[in-house]
Amino acid sequence: MLKHYQYIILLLVPFLIAGDKNDWYEMNTMYGSITLSDSGWAKPVQEEREKAVLFEEFLDDTNNKTYIQIMSGKYAGYYLSGSIIRGVGAYQEWERASYFKWNGCYLENLSLLRQGLQLTYGPNGYFYYSKQSPQYPLICVTKIYPNRNSTKKCNPKAVQGMWRYLFTIPGKTSRTLRSGTTKKYAESRTDEWSKQVTLAAAAGSTFLGFAGGAVGVSGTLRHTVTDAYGKEWSTNIEDSWTVEFGEKDRGKALWQFVFVIKDDCDHEEQALIREYALTPNQRNPPCCLPGYSSDGLNYGSCDTVEALIERNNTRCDISYERHQVFFTD
Repeated sequence: MLKHYQYIILLLVPFLIAGDKNDWYEMNTMYGSITLSDSGWAKPVQEEREKAVLFEEFLDDTNNKTYIQIMSGKYAGYYLSGSIIRGVGAYQEWERASYFKWNGCYLENLSLLRQGLQLTYGPNGYFYYSKQSPQYPLICVTKIYPNRNSTKKCNPKAVQGMWRYLFTIPGKTSRTLRSGTTKKYAESRTDEWSKQVTLAAAAGSTFLGFAGGAVGVSGTLRHTVTDAYGKEWSTNIEDSWTVEFGEKDRGKALWQFVFVIKDDCDHEEQALIREYALTPNQRNPPCCLPGYSSDGLNYGSCDTVEALIERNNTRCDISYERHQVFFTD
């Protein structure tokens, strides 16, 4: 691993490691939580979550730069940085490490040689700082704070379902997808919270089209969809499965259906659903609610007009129902 300037003042490391453990977080992504290989390069871990590395951010007051320190595992005390060629990894001294900023859930490198590059996932199963491309999709990071405990009760108040664009298929390849919920907040990891989400979803969940507008559906259809996928937000872990793509899929866009759950503590969790779609490109999102496609993964033709969520897209049509339906909120 990169170990420039081995004469680093080691007295600095115990001081930084002794910080508040409540601020240590796990970086969770759709491919798994970030861990480090034996040689110090960042890769995802899915089944063995205990191997996930914990991180903490600190601000260097002398230059107003934010660094990310590794707080657990073999490379505890090192700093997150990276090589354009070899990927994201651990550097021993912060002066040689990268500094960052968060753009929502996306991590951007601000260091001189890597400025503007963002955290991506490479075809070899490791993380990189690079520009977004079909081979290197951008990575959205969810911070999970395992040392934070709370007895506060948070009540779910809004549940929104939507198709989320993942990446464009580069050709013959395989990708690992995930379903379930890795909950960020201790208040969400209770049976009561999951039950309240189910009630809130059945009573007033909304479904969003690609442009972000809410689509009204009947109470019966809302109940059917939320009952079918309620188990995904009742779990505190995520499962994974592998999808194979052929050369015929090159250029197509992969989507996954998600539920975003907000509560009255201003927390937001997301439940990944084991439903995905493969459309002609990113400009053409899936037309139907999950499970209501009549043309397979293409999701261009829906079983019922009510299940149609892209109602202004000329690509979308209805396979069986041709009569008028009155939409309700």
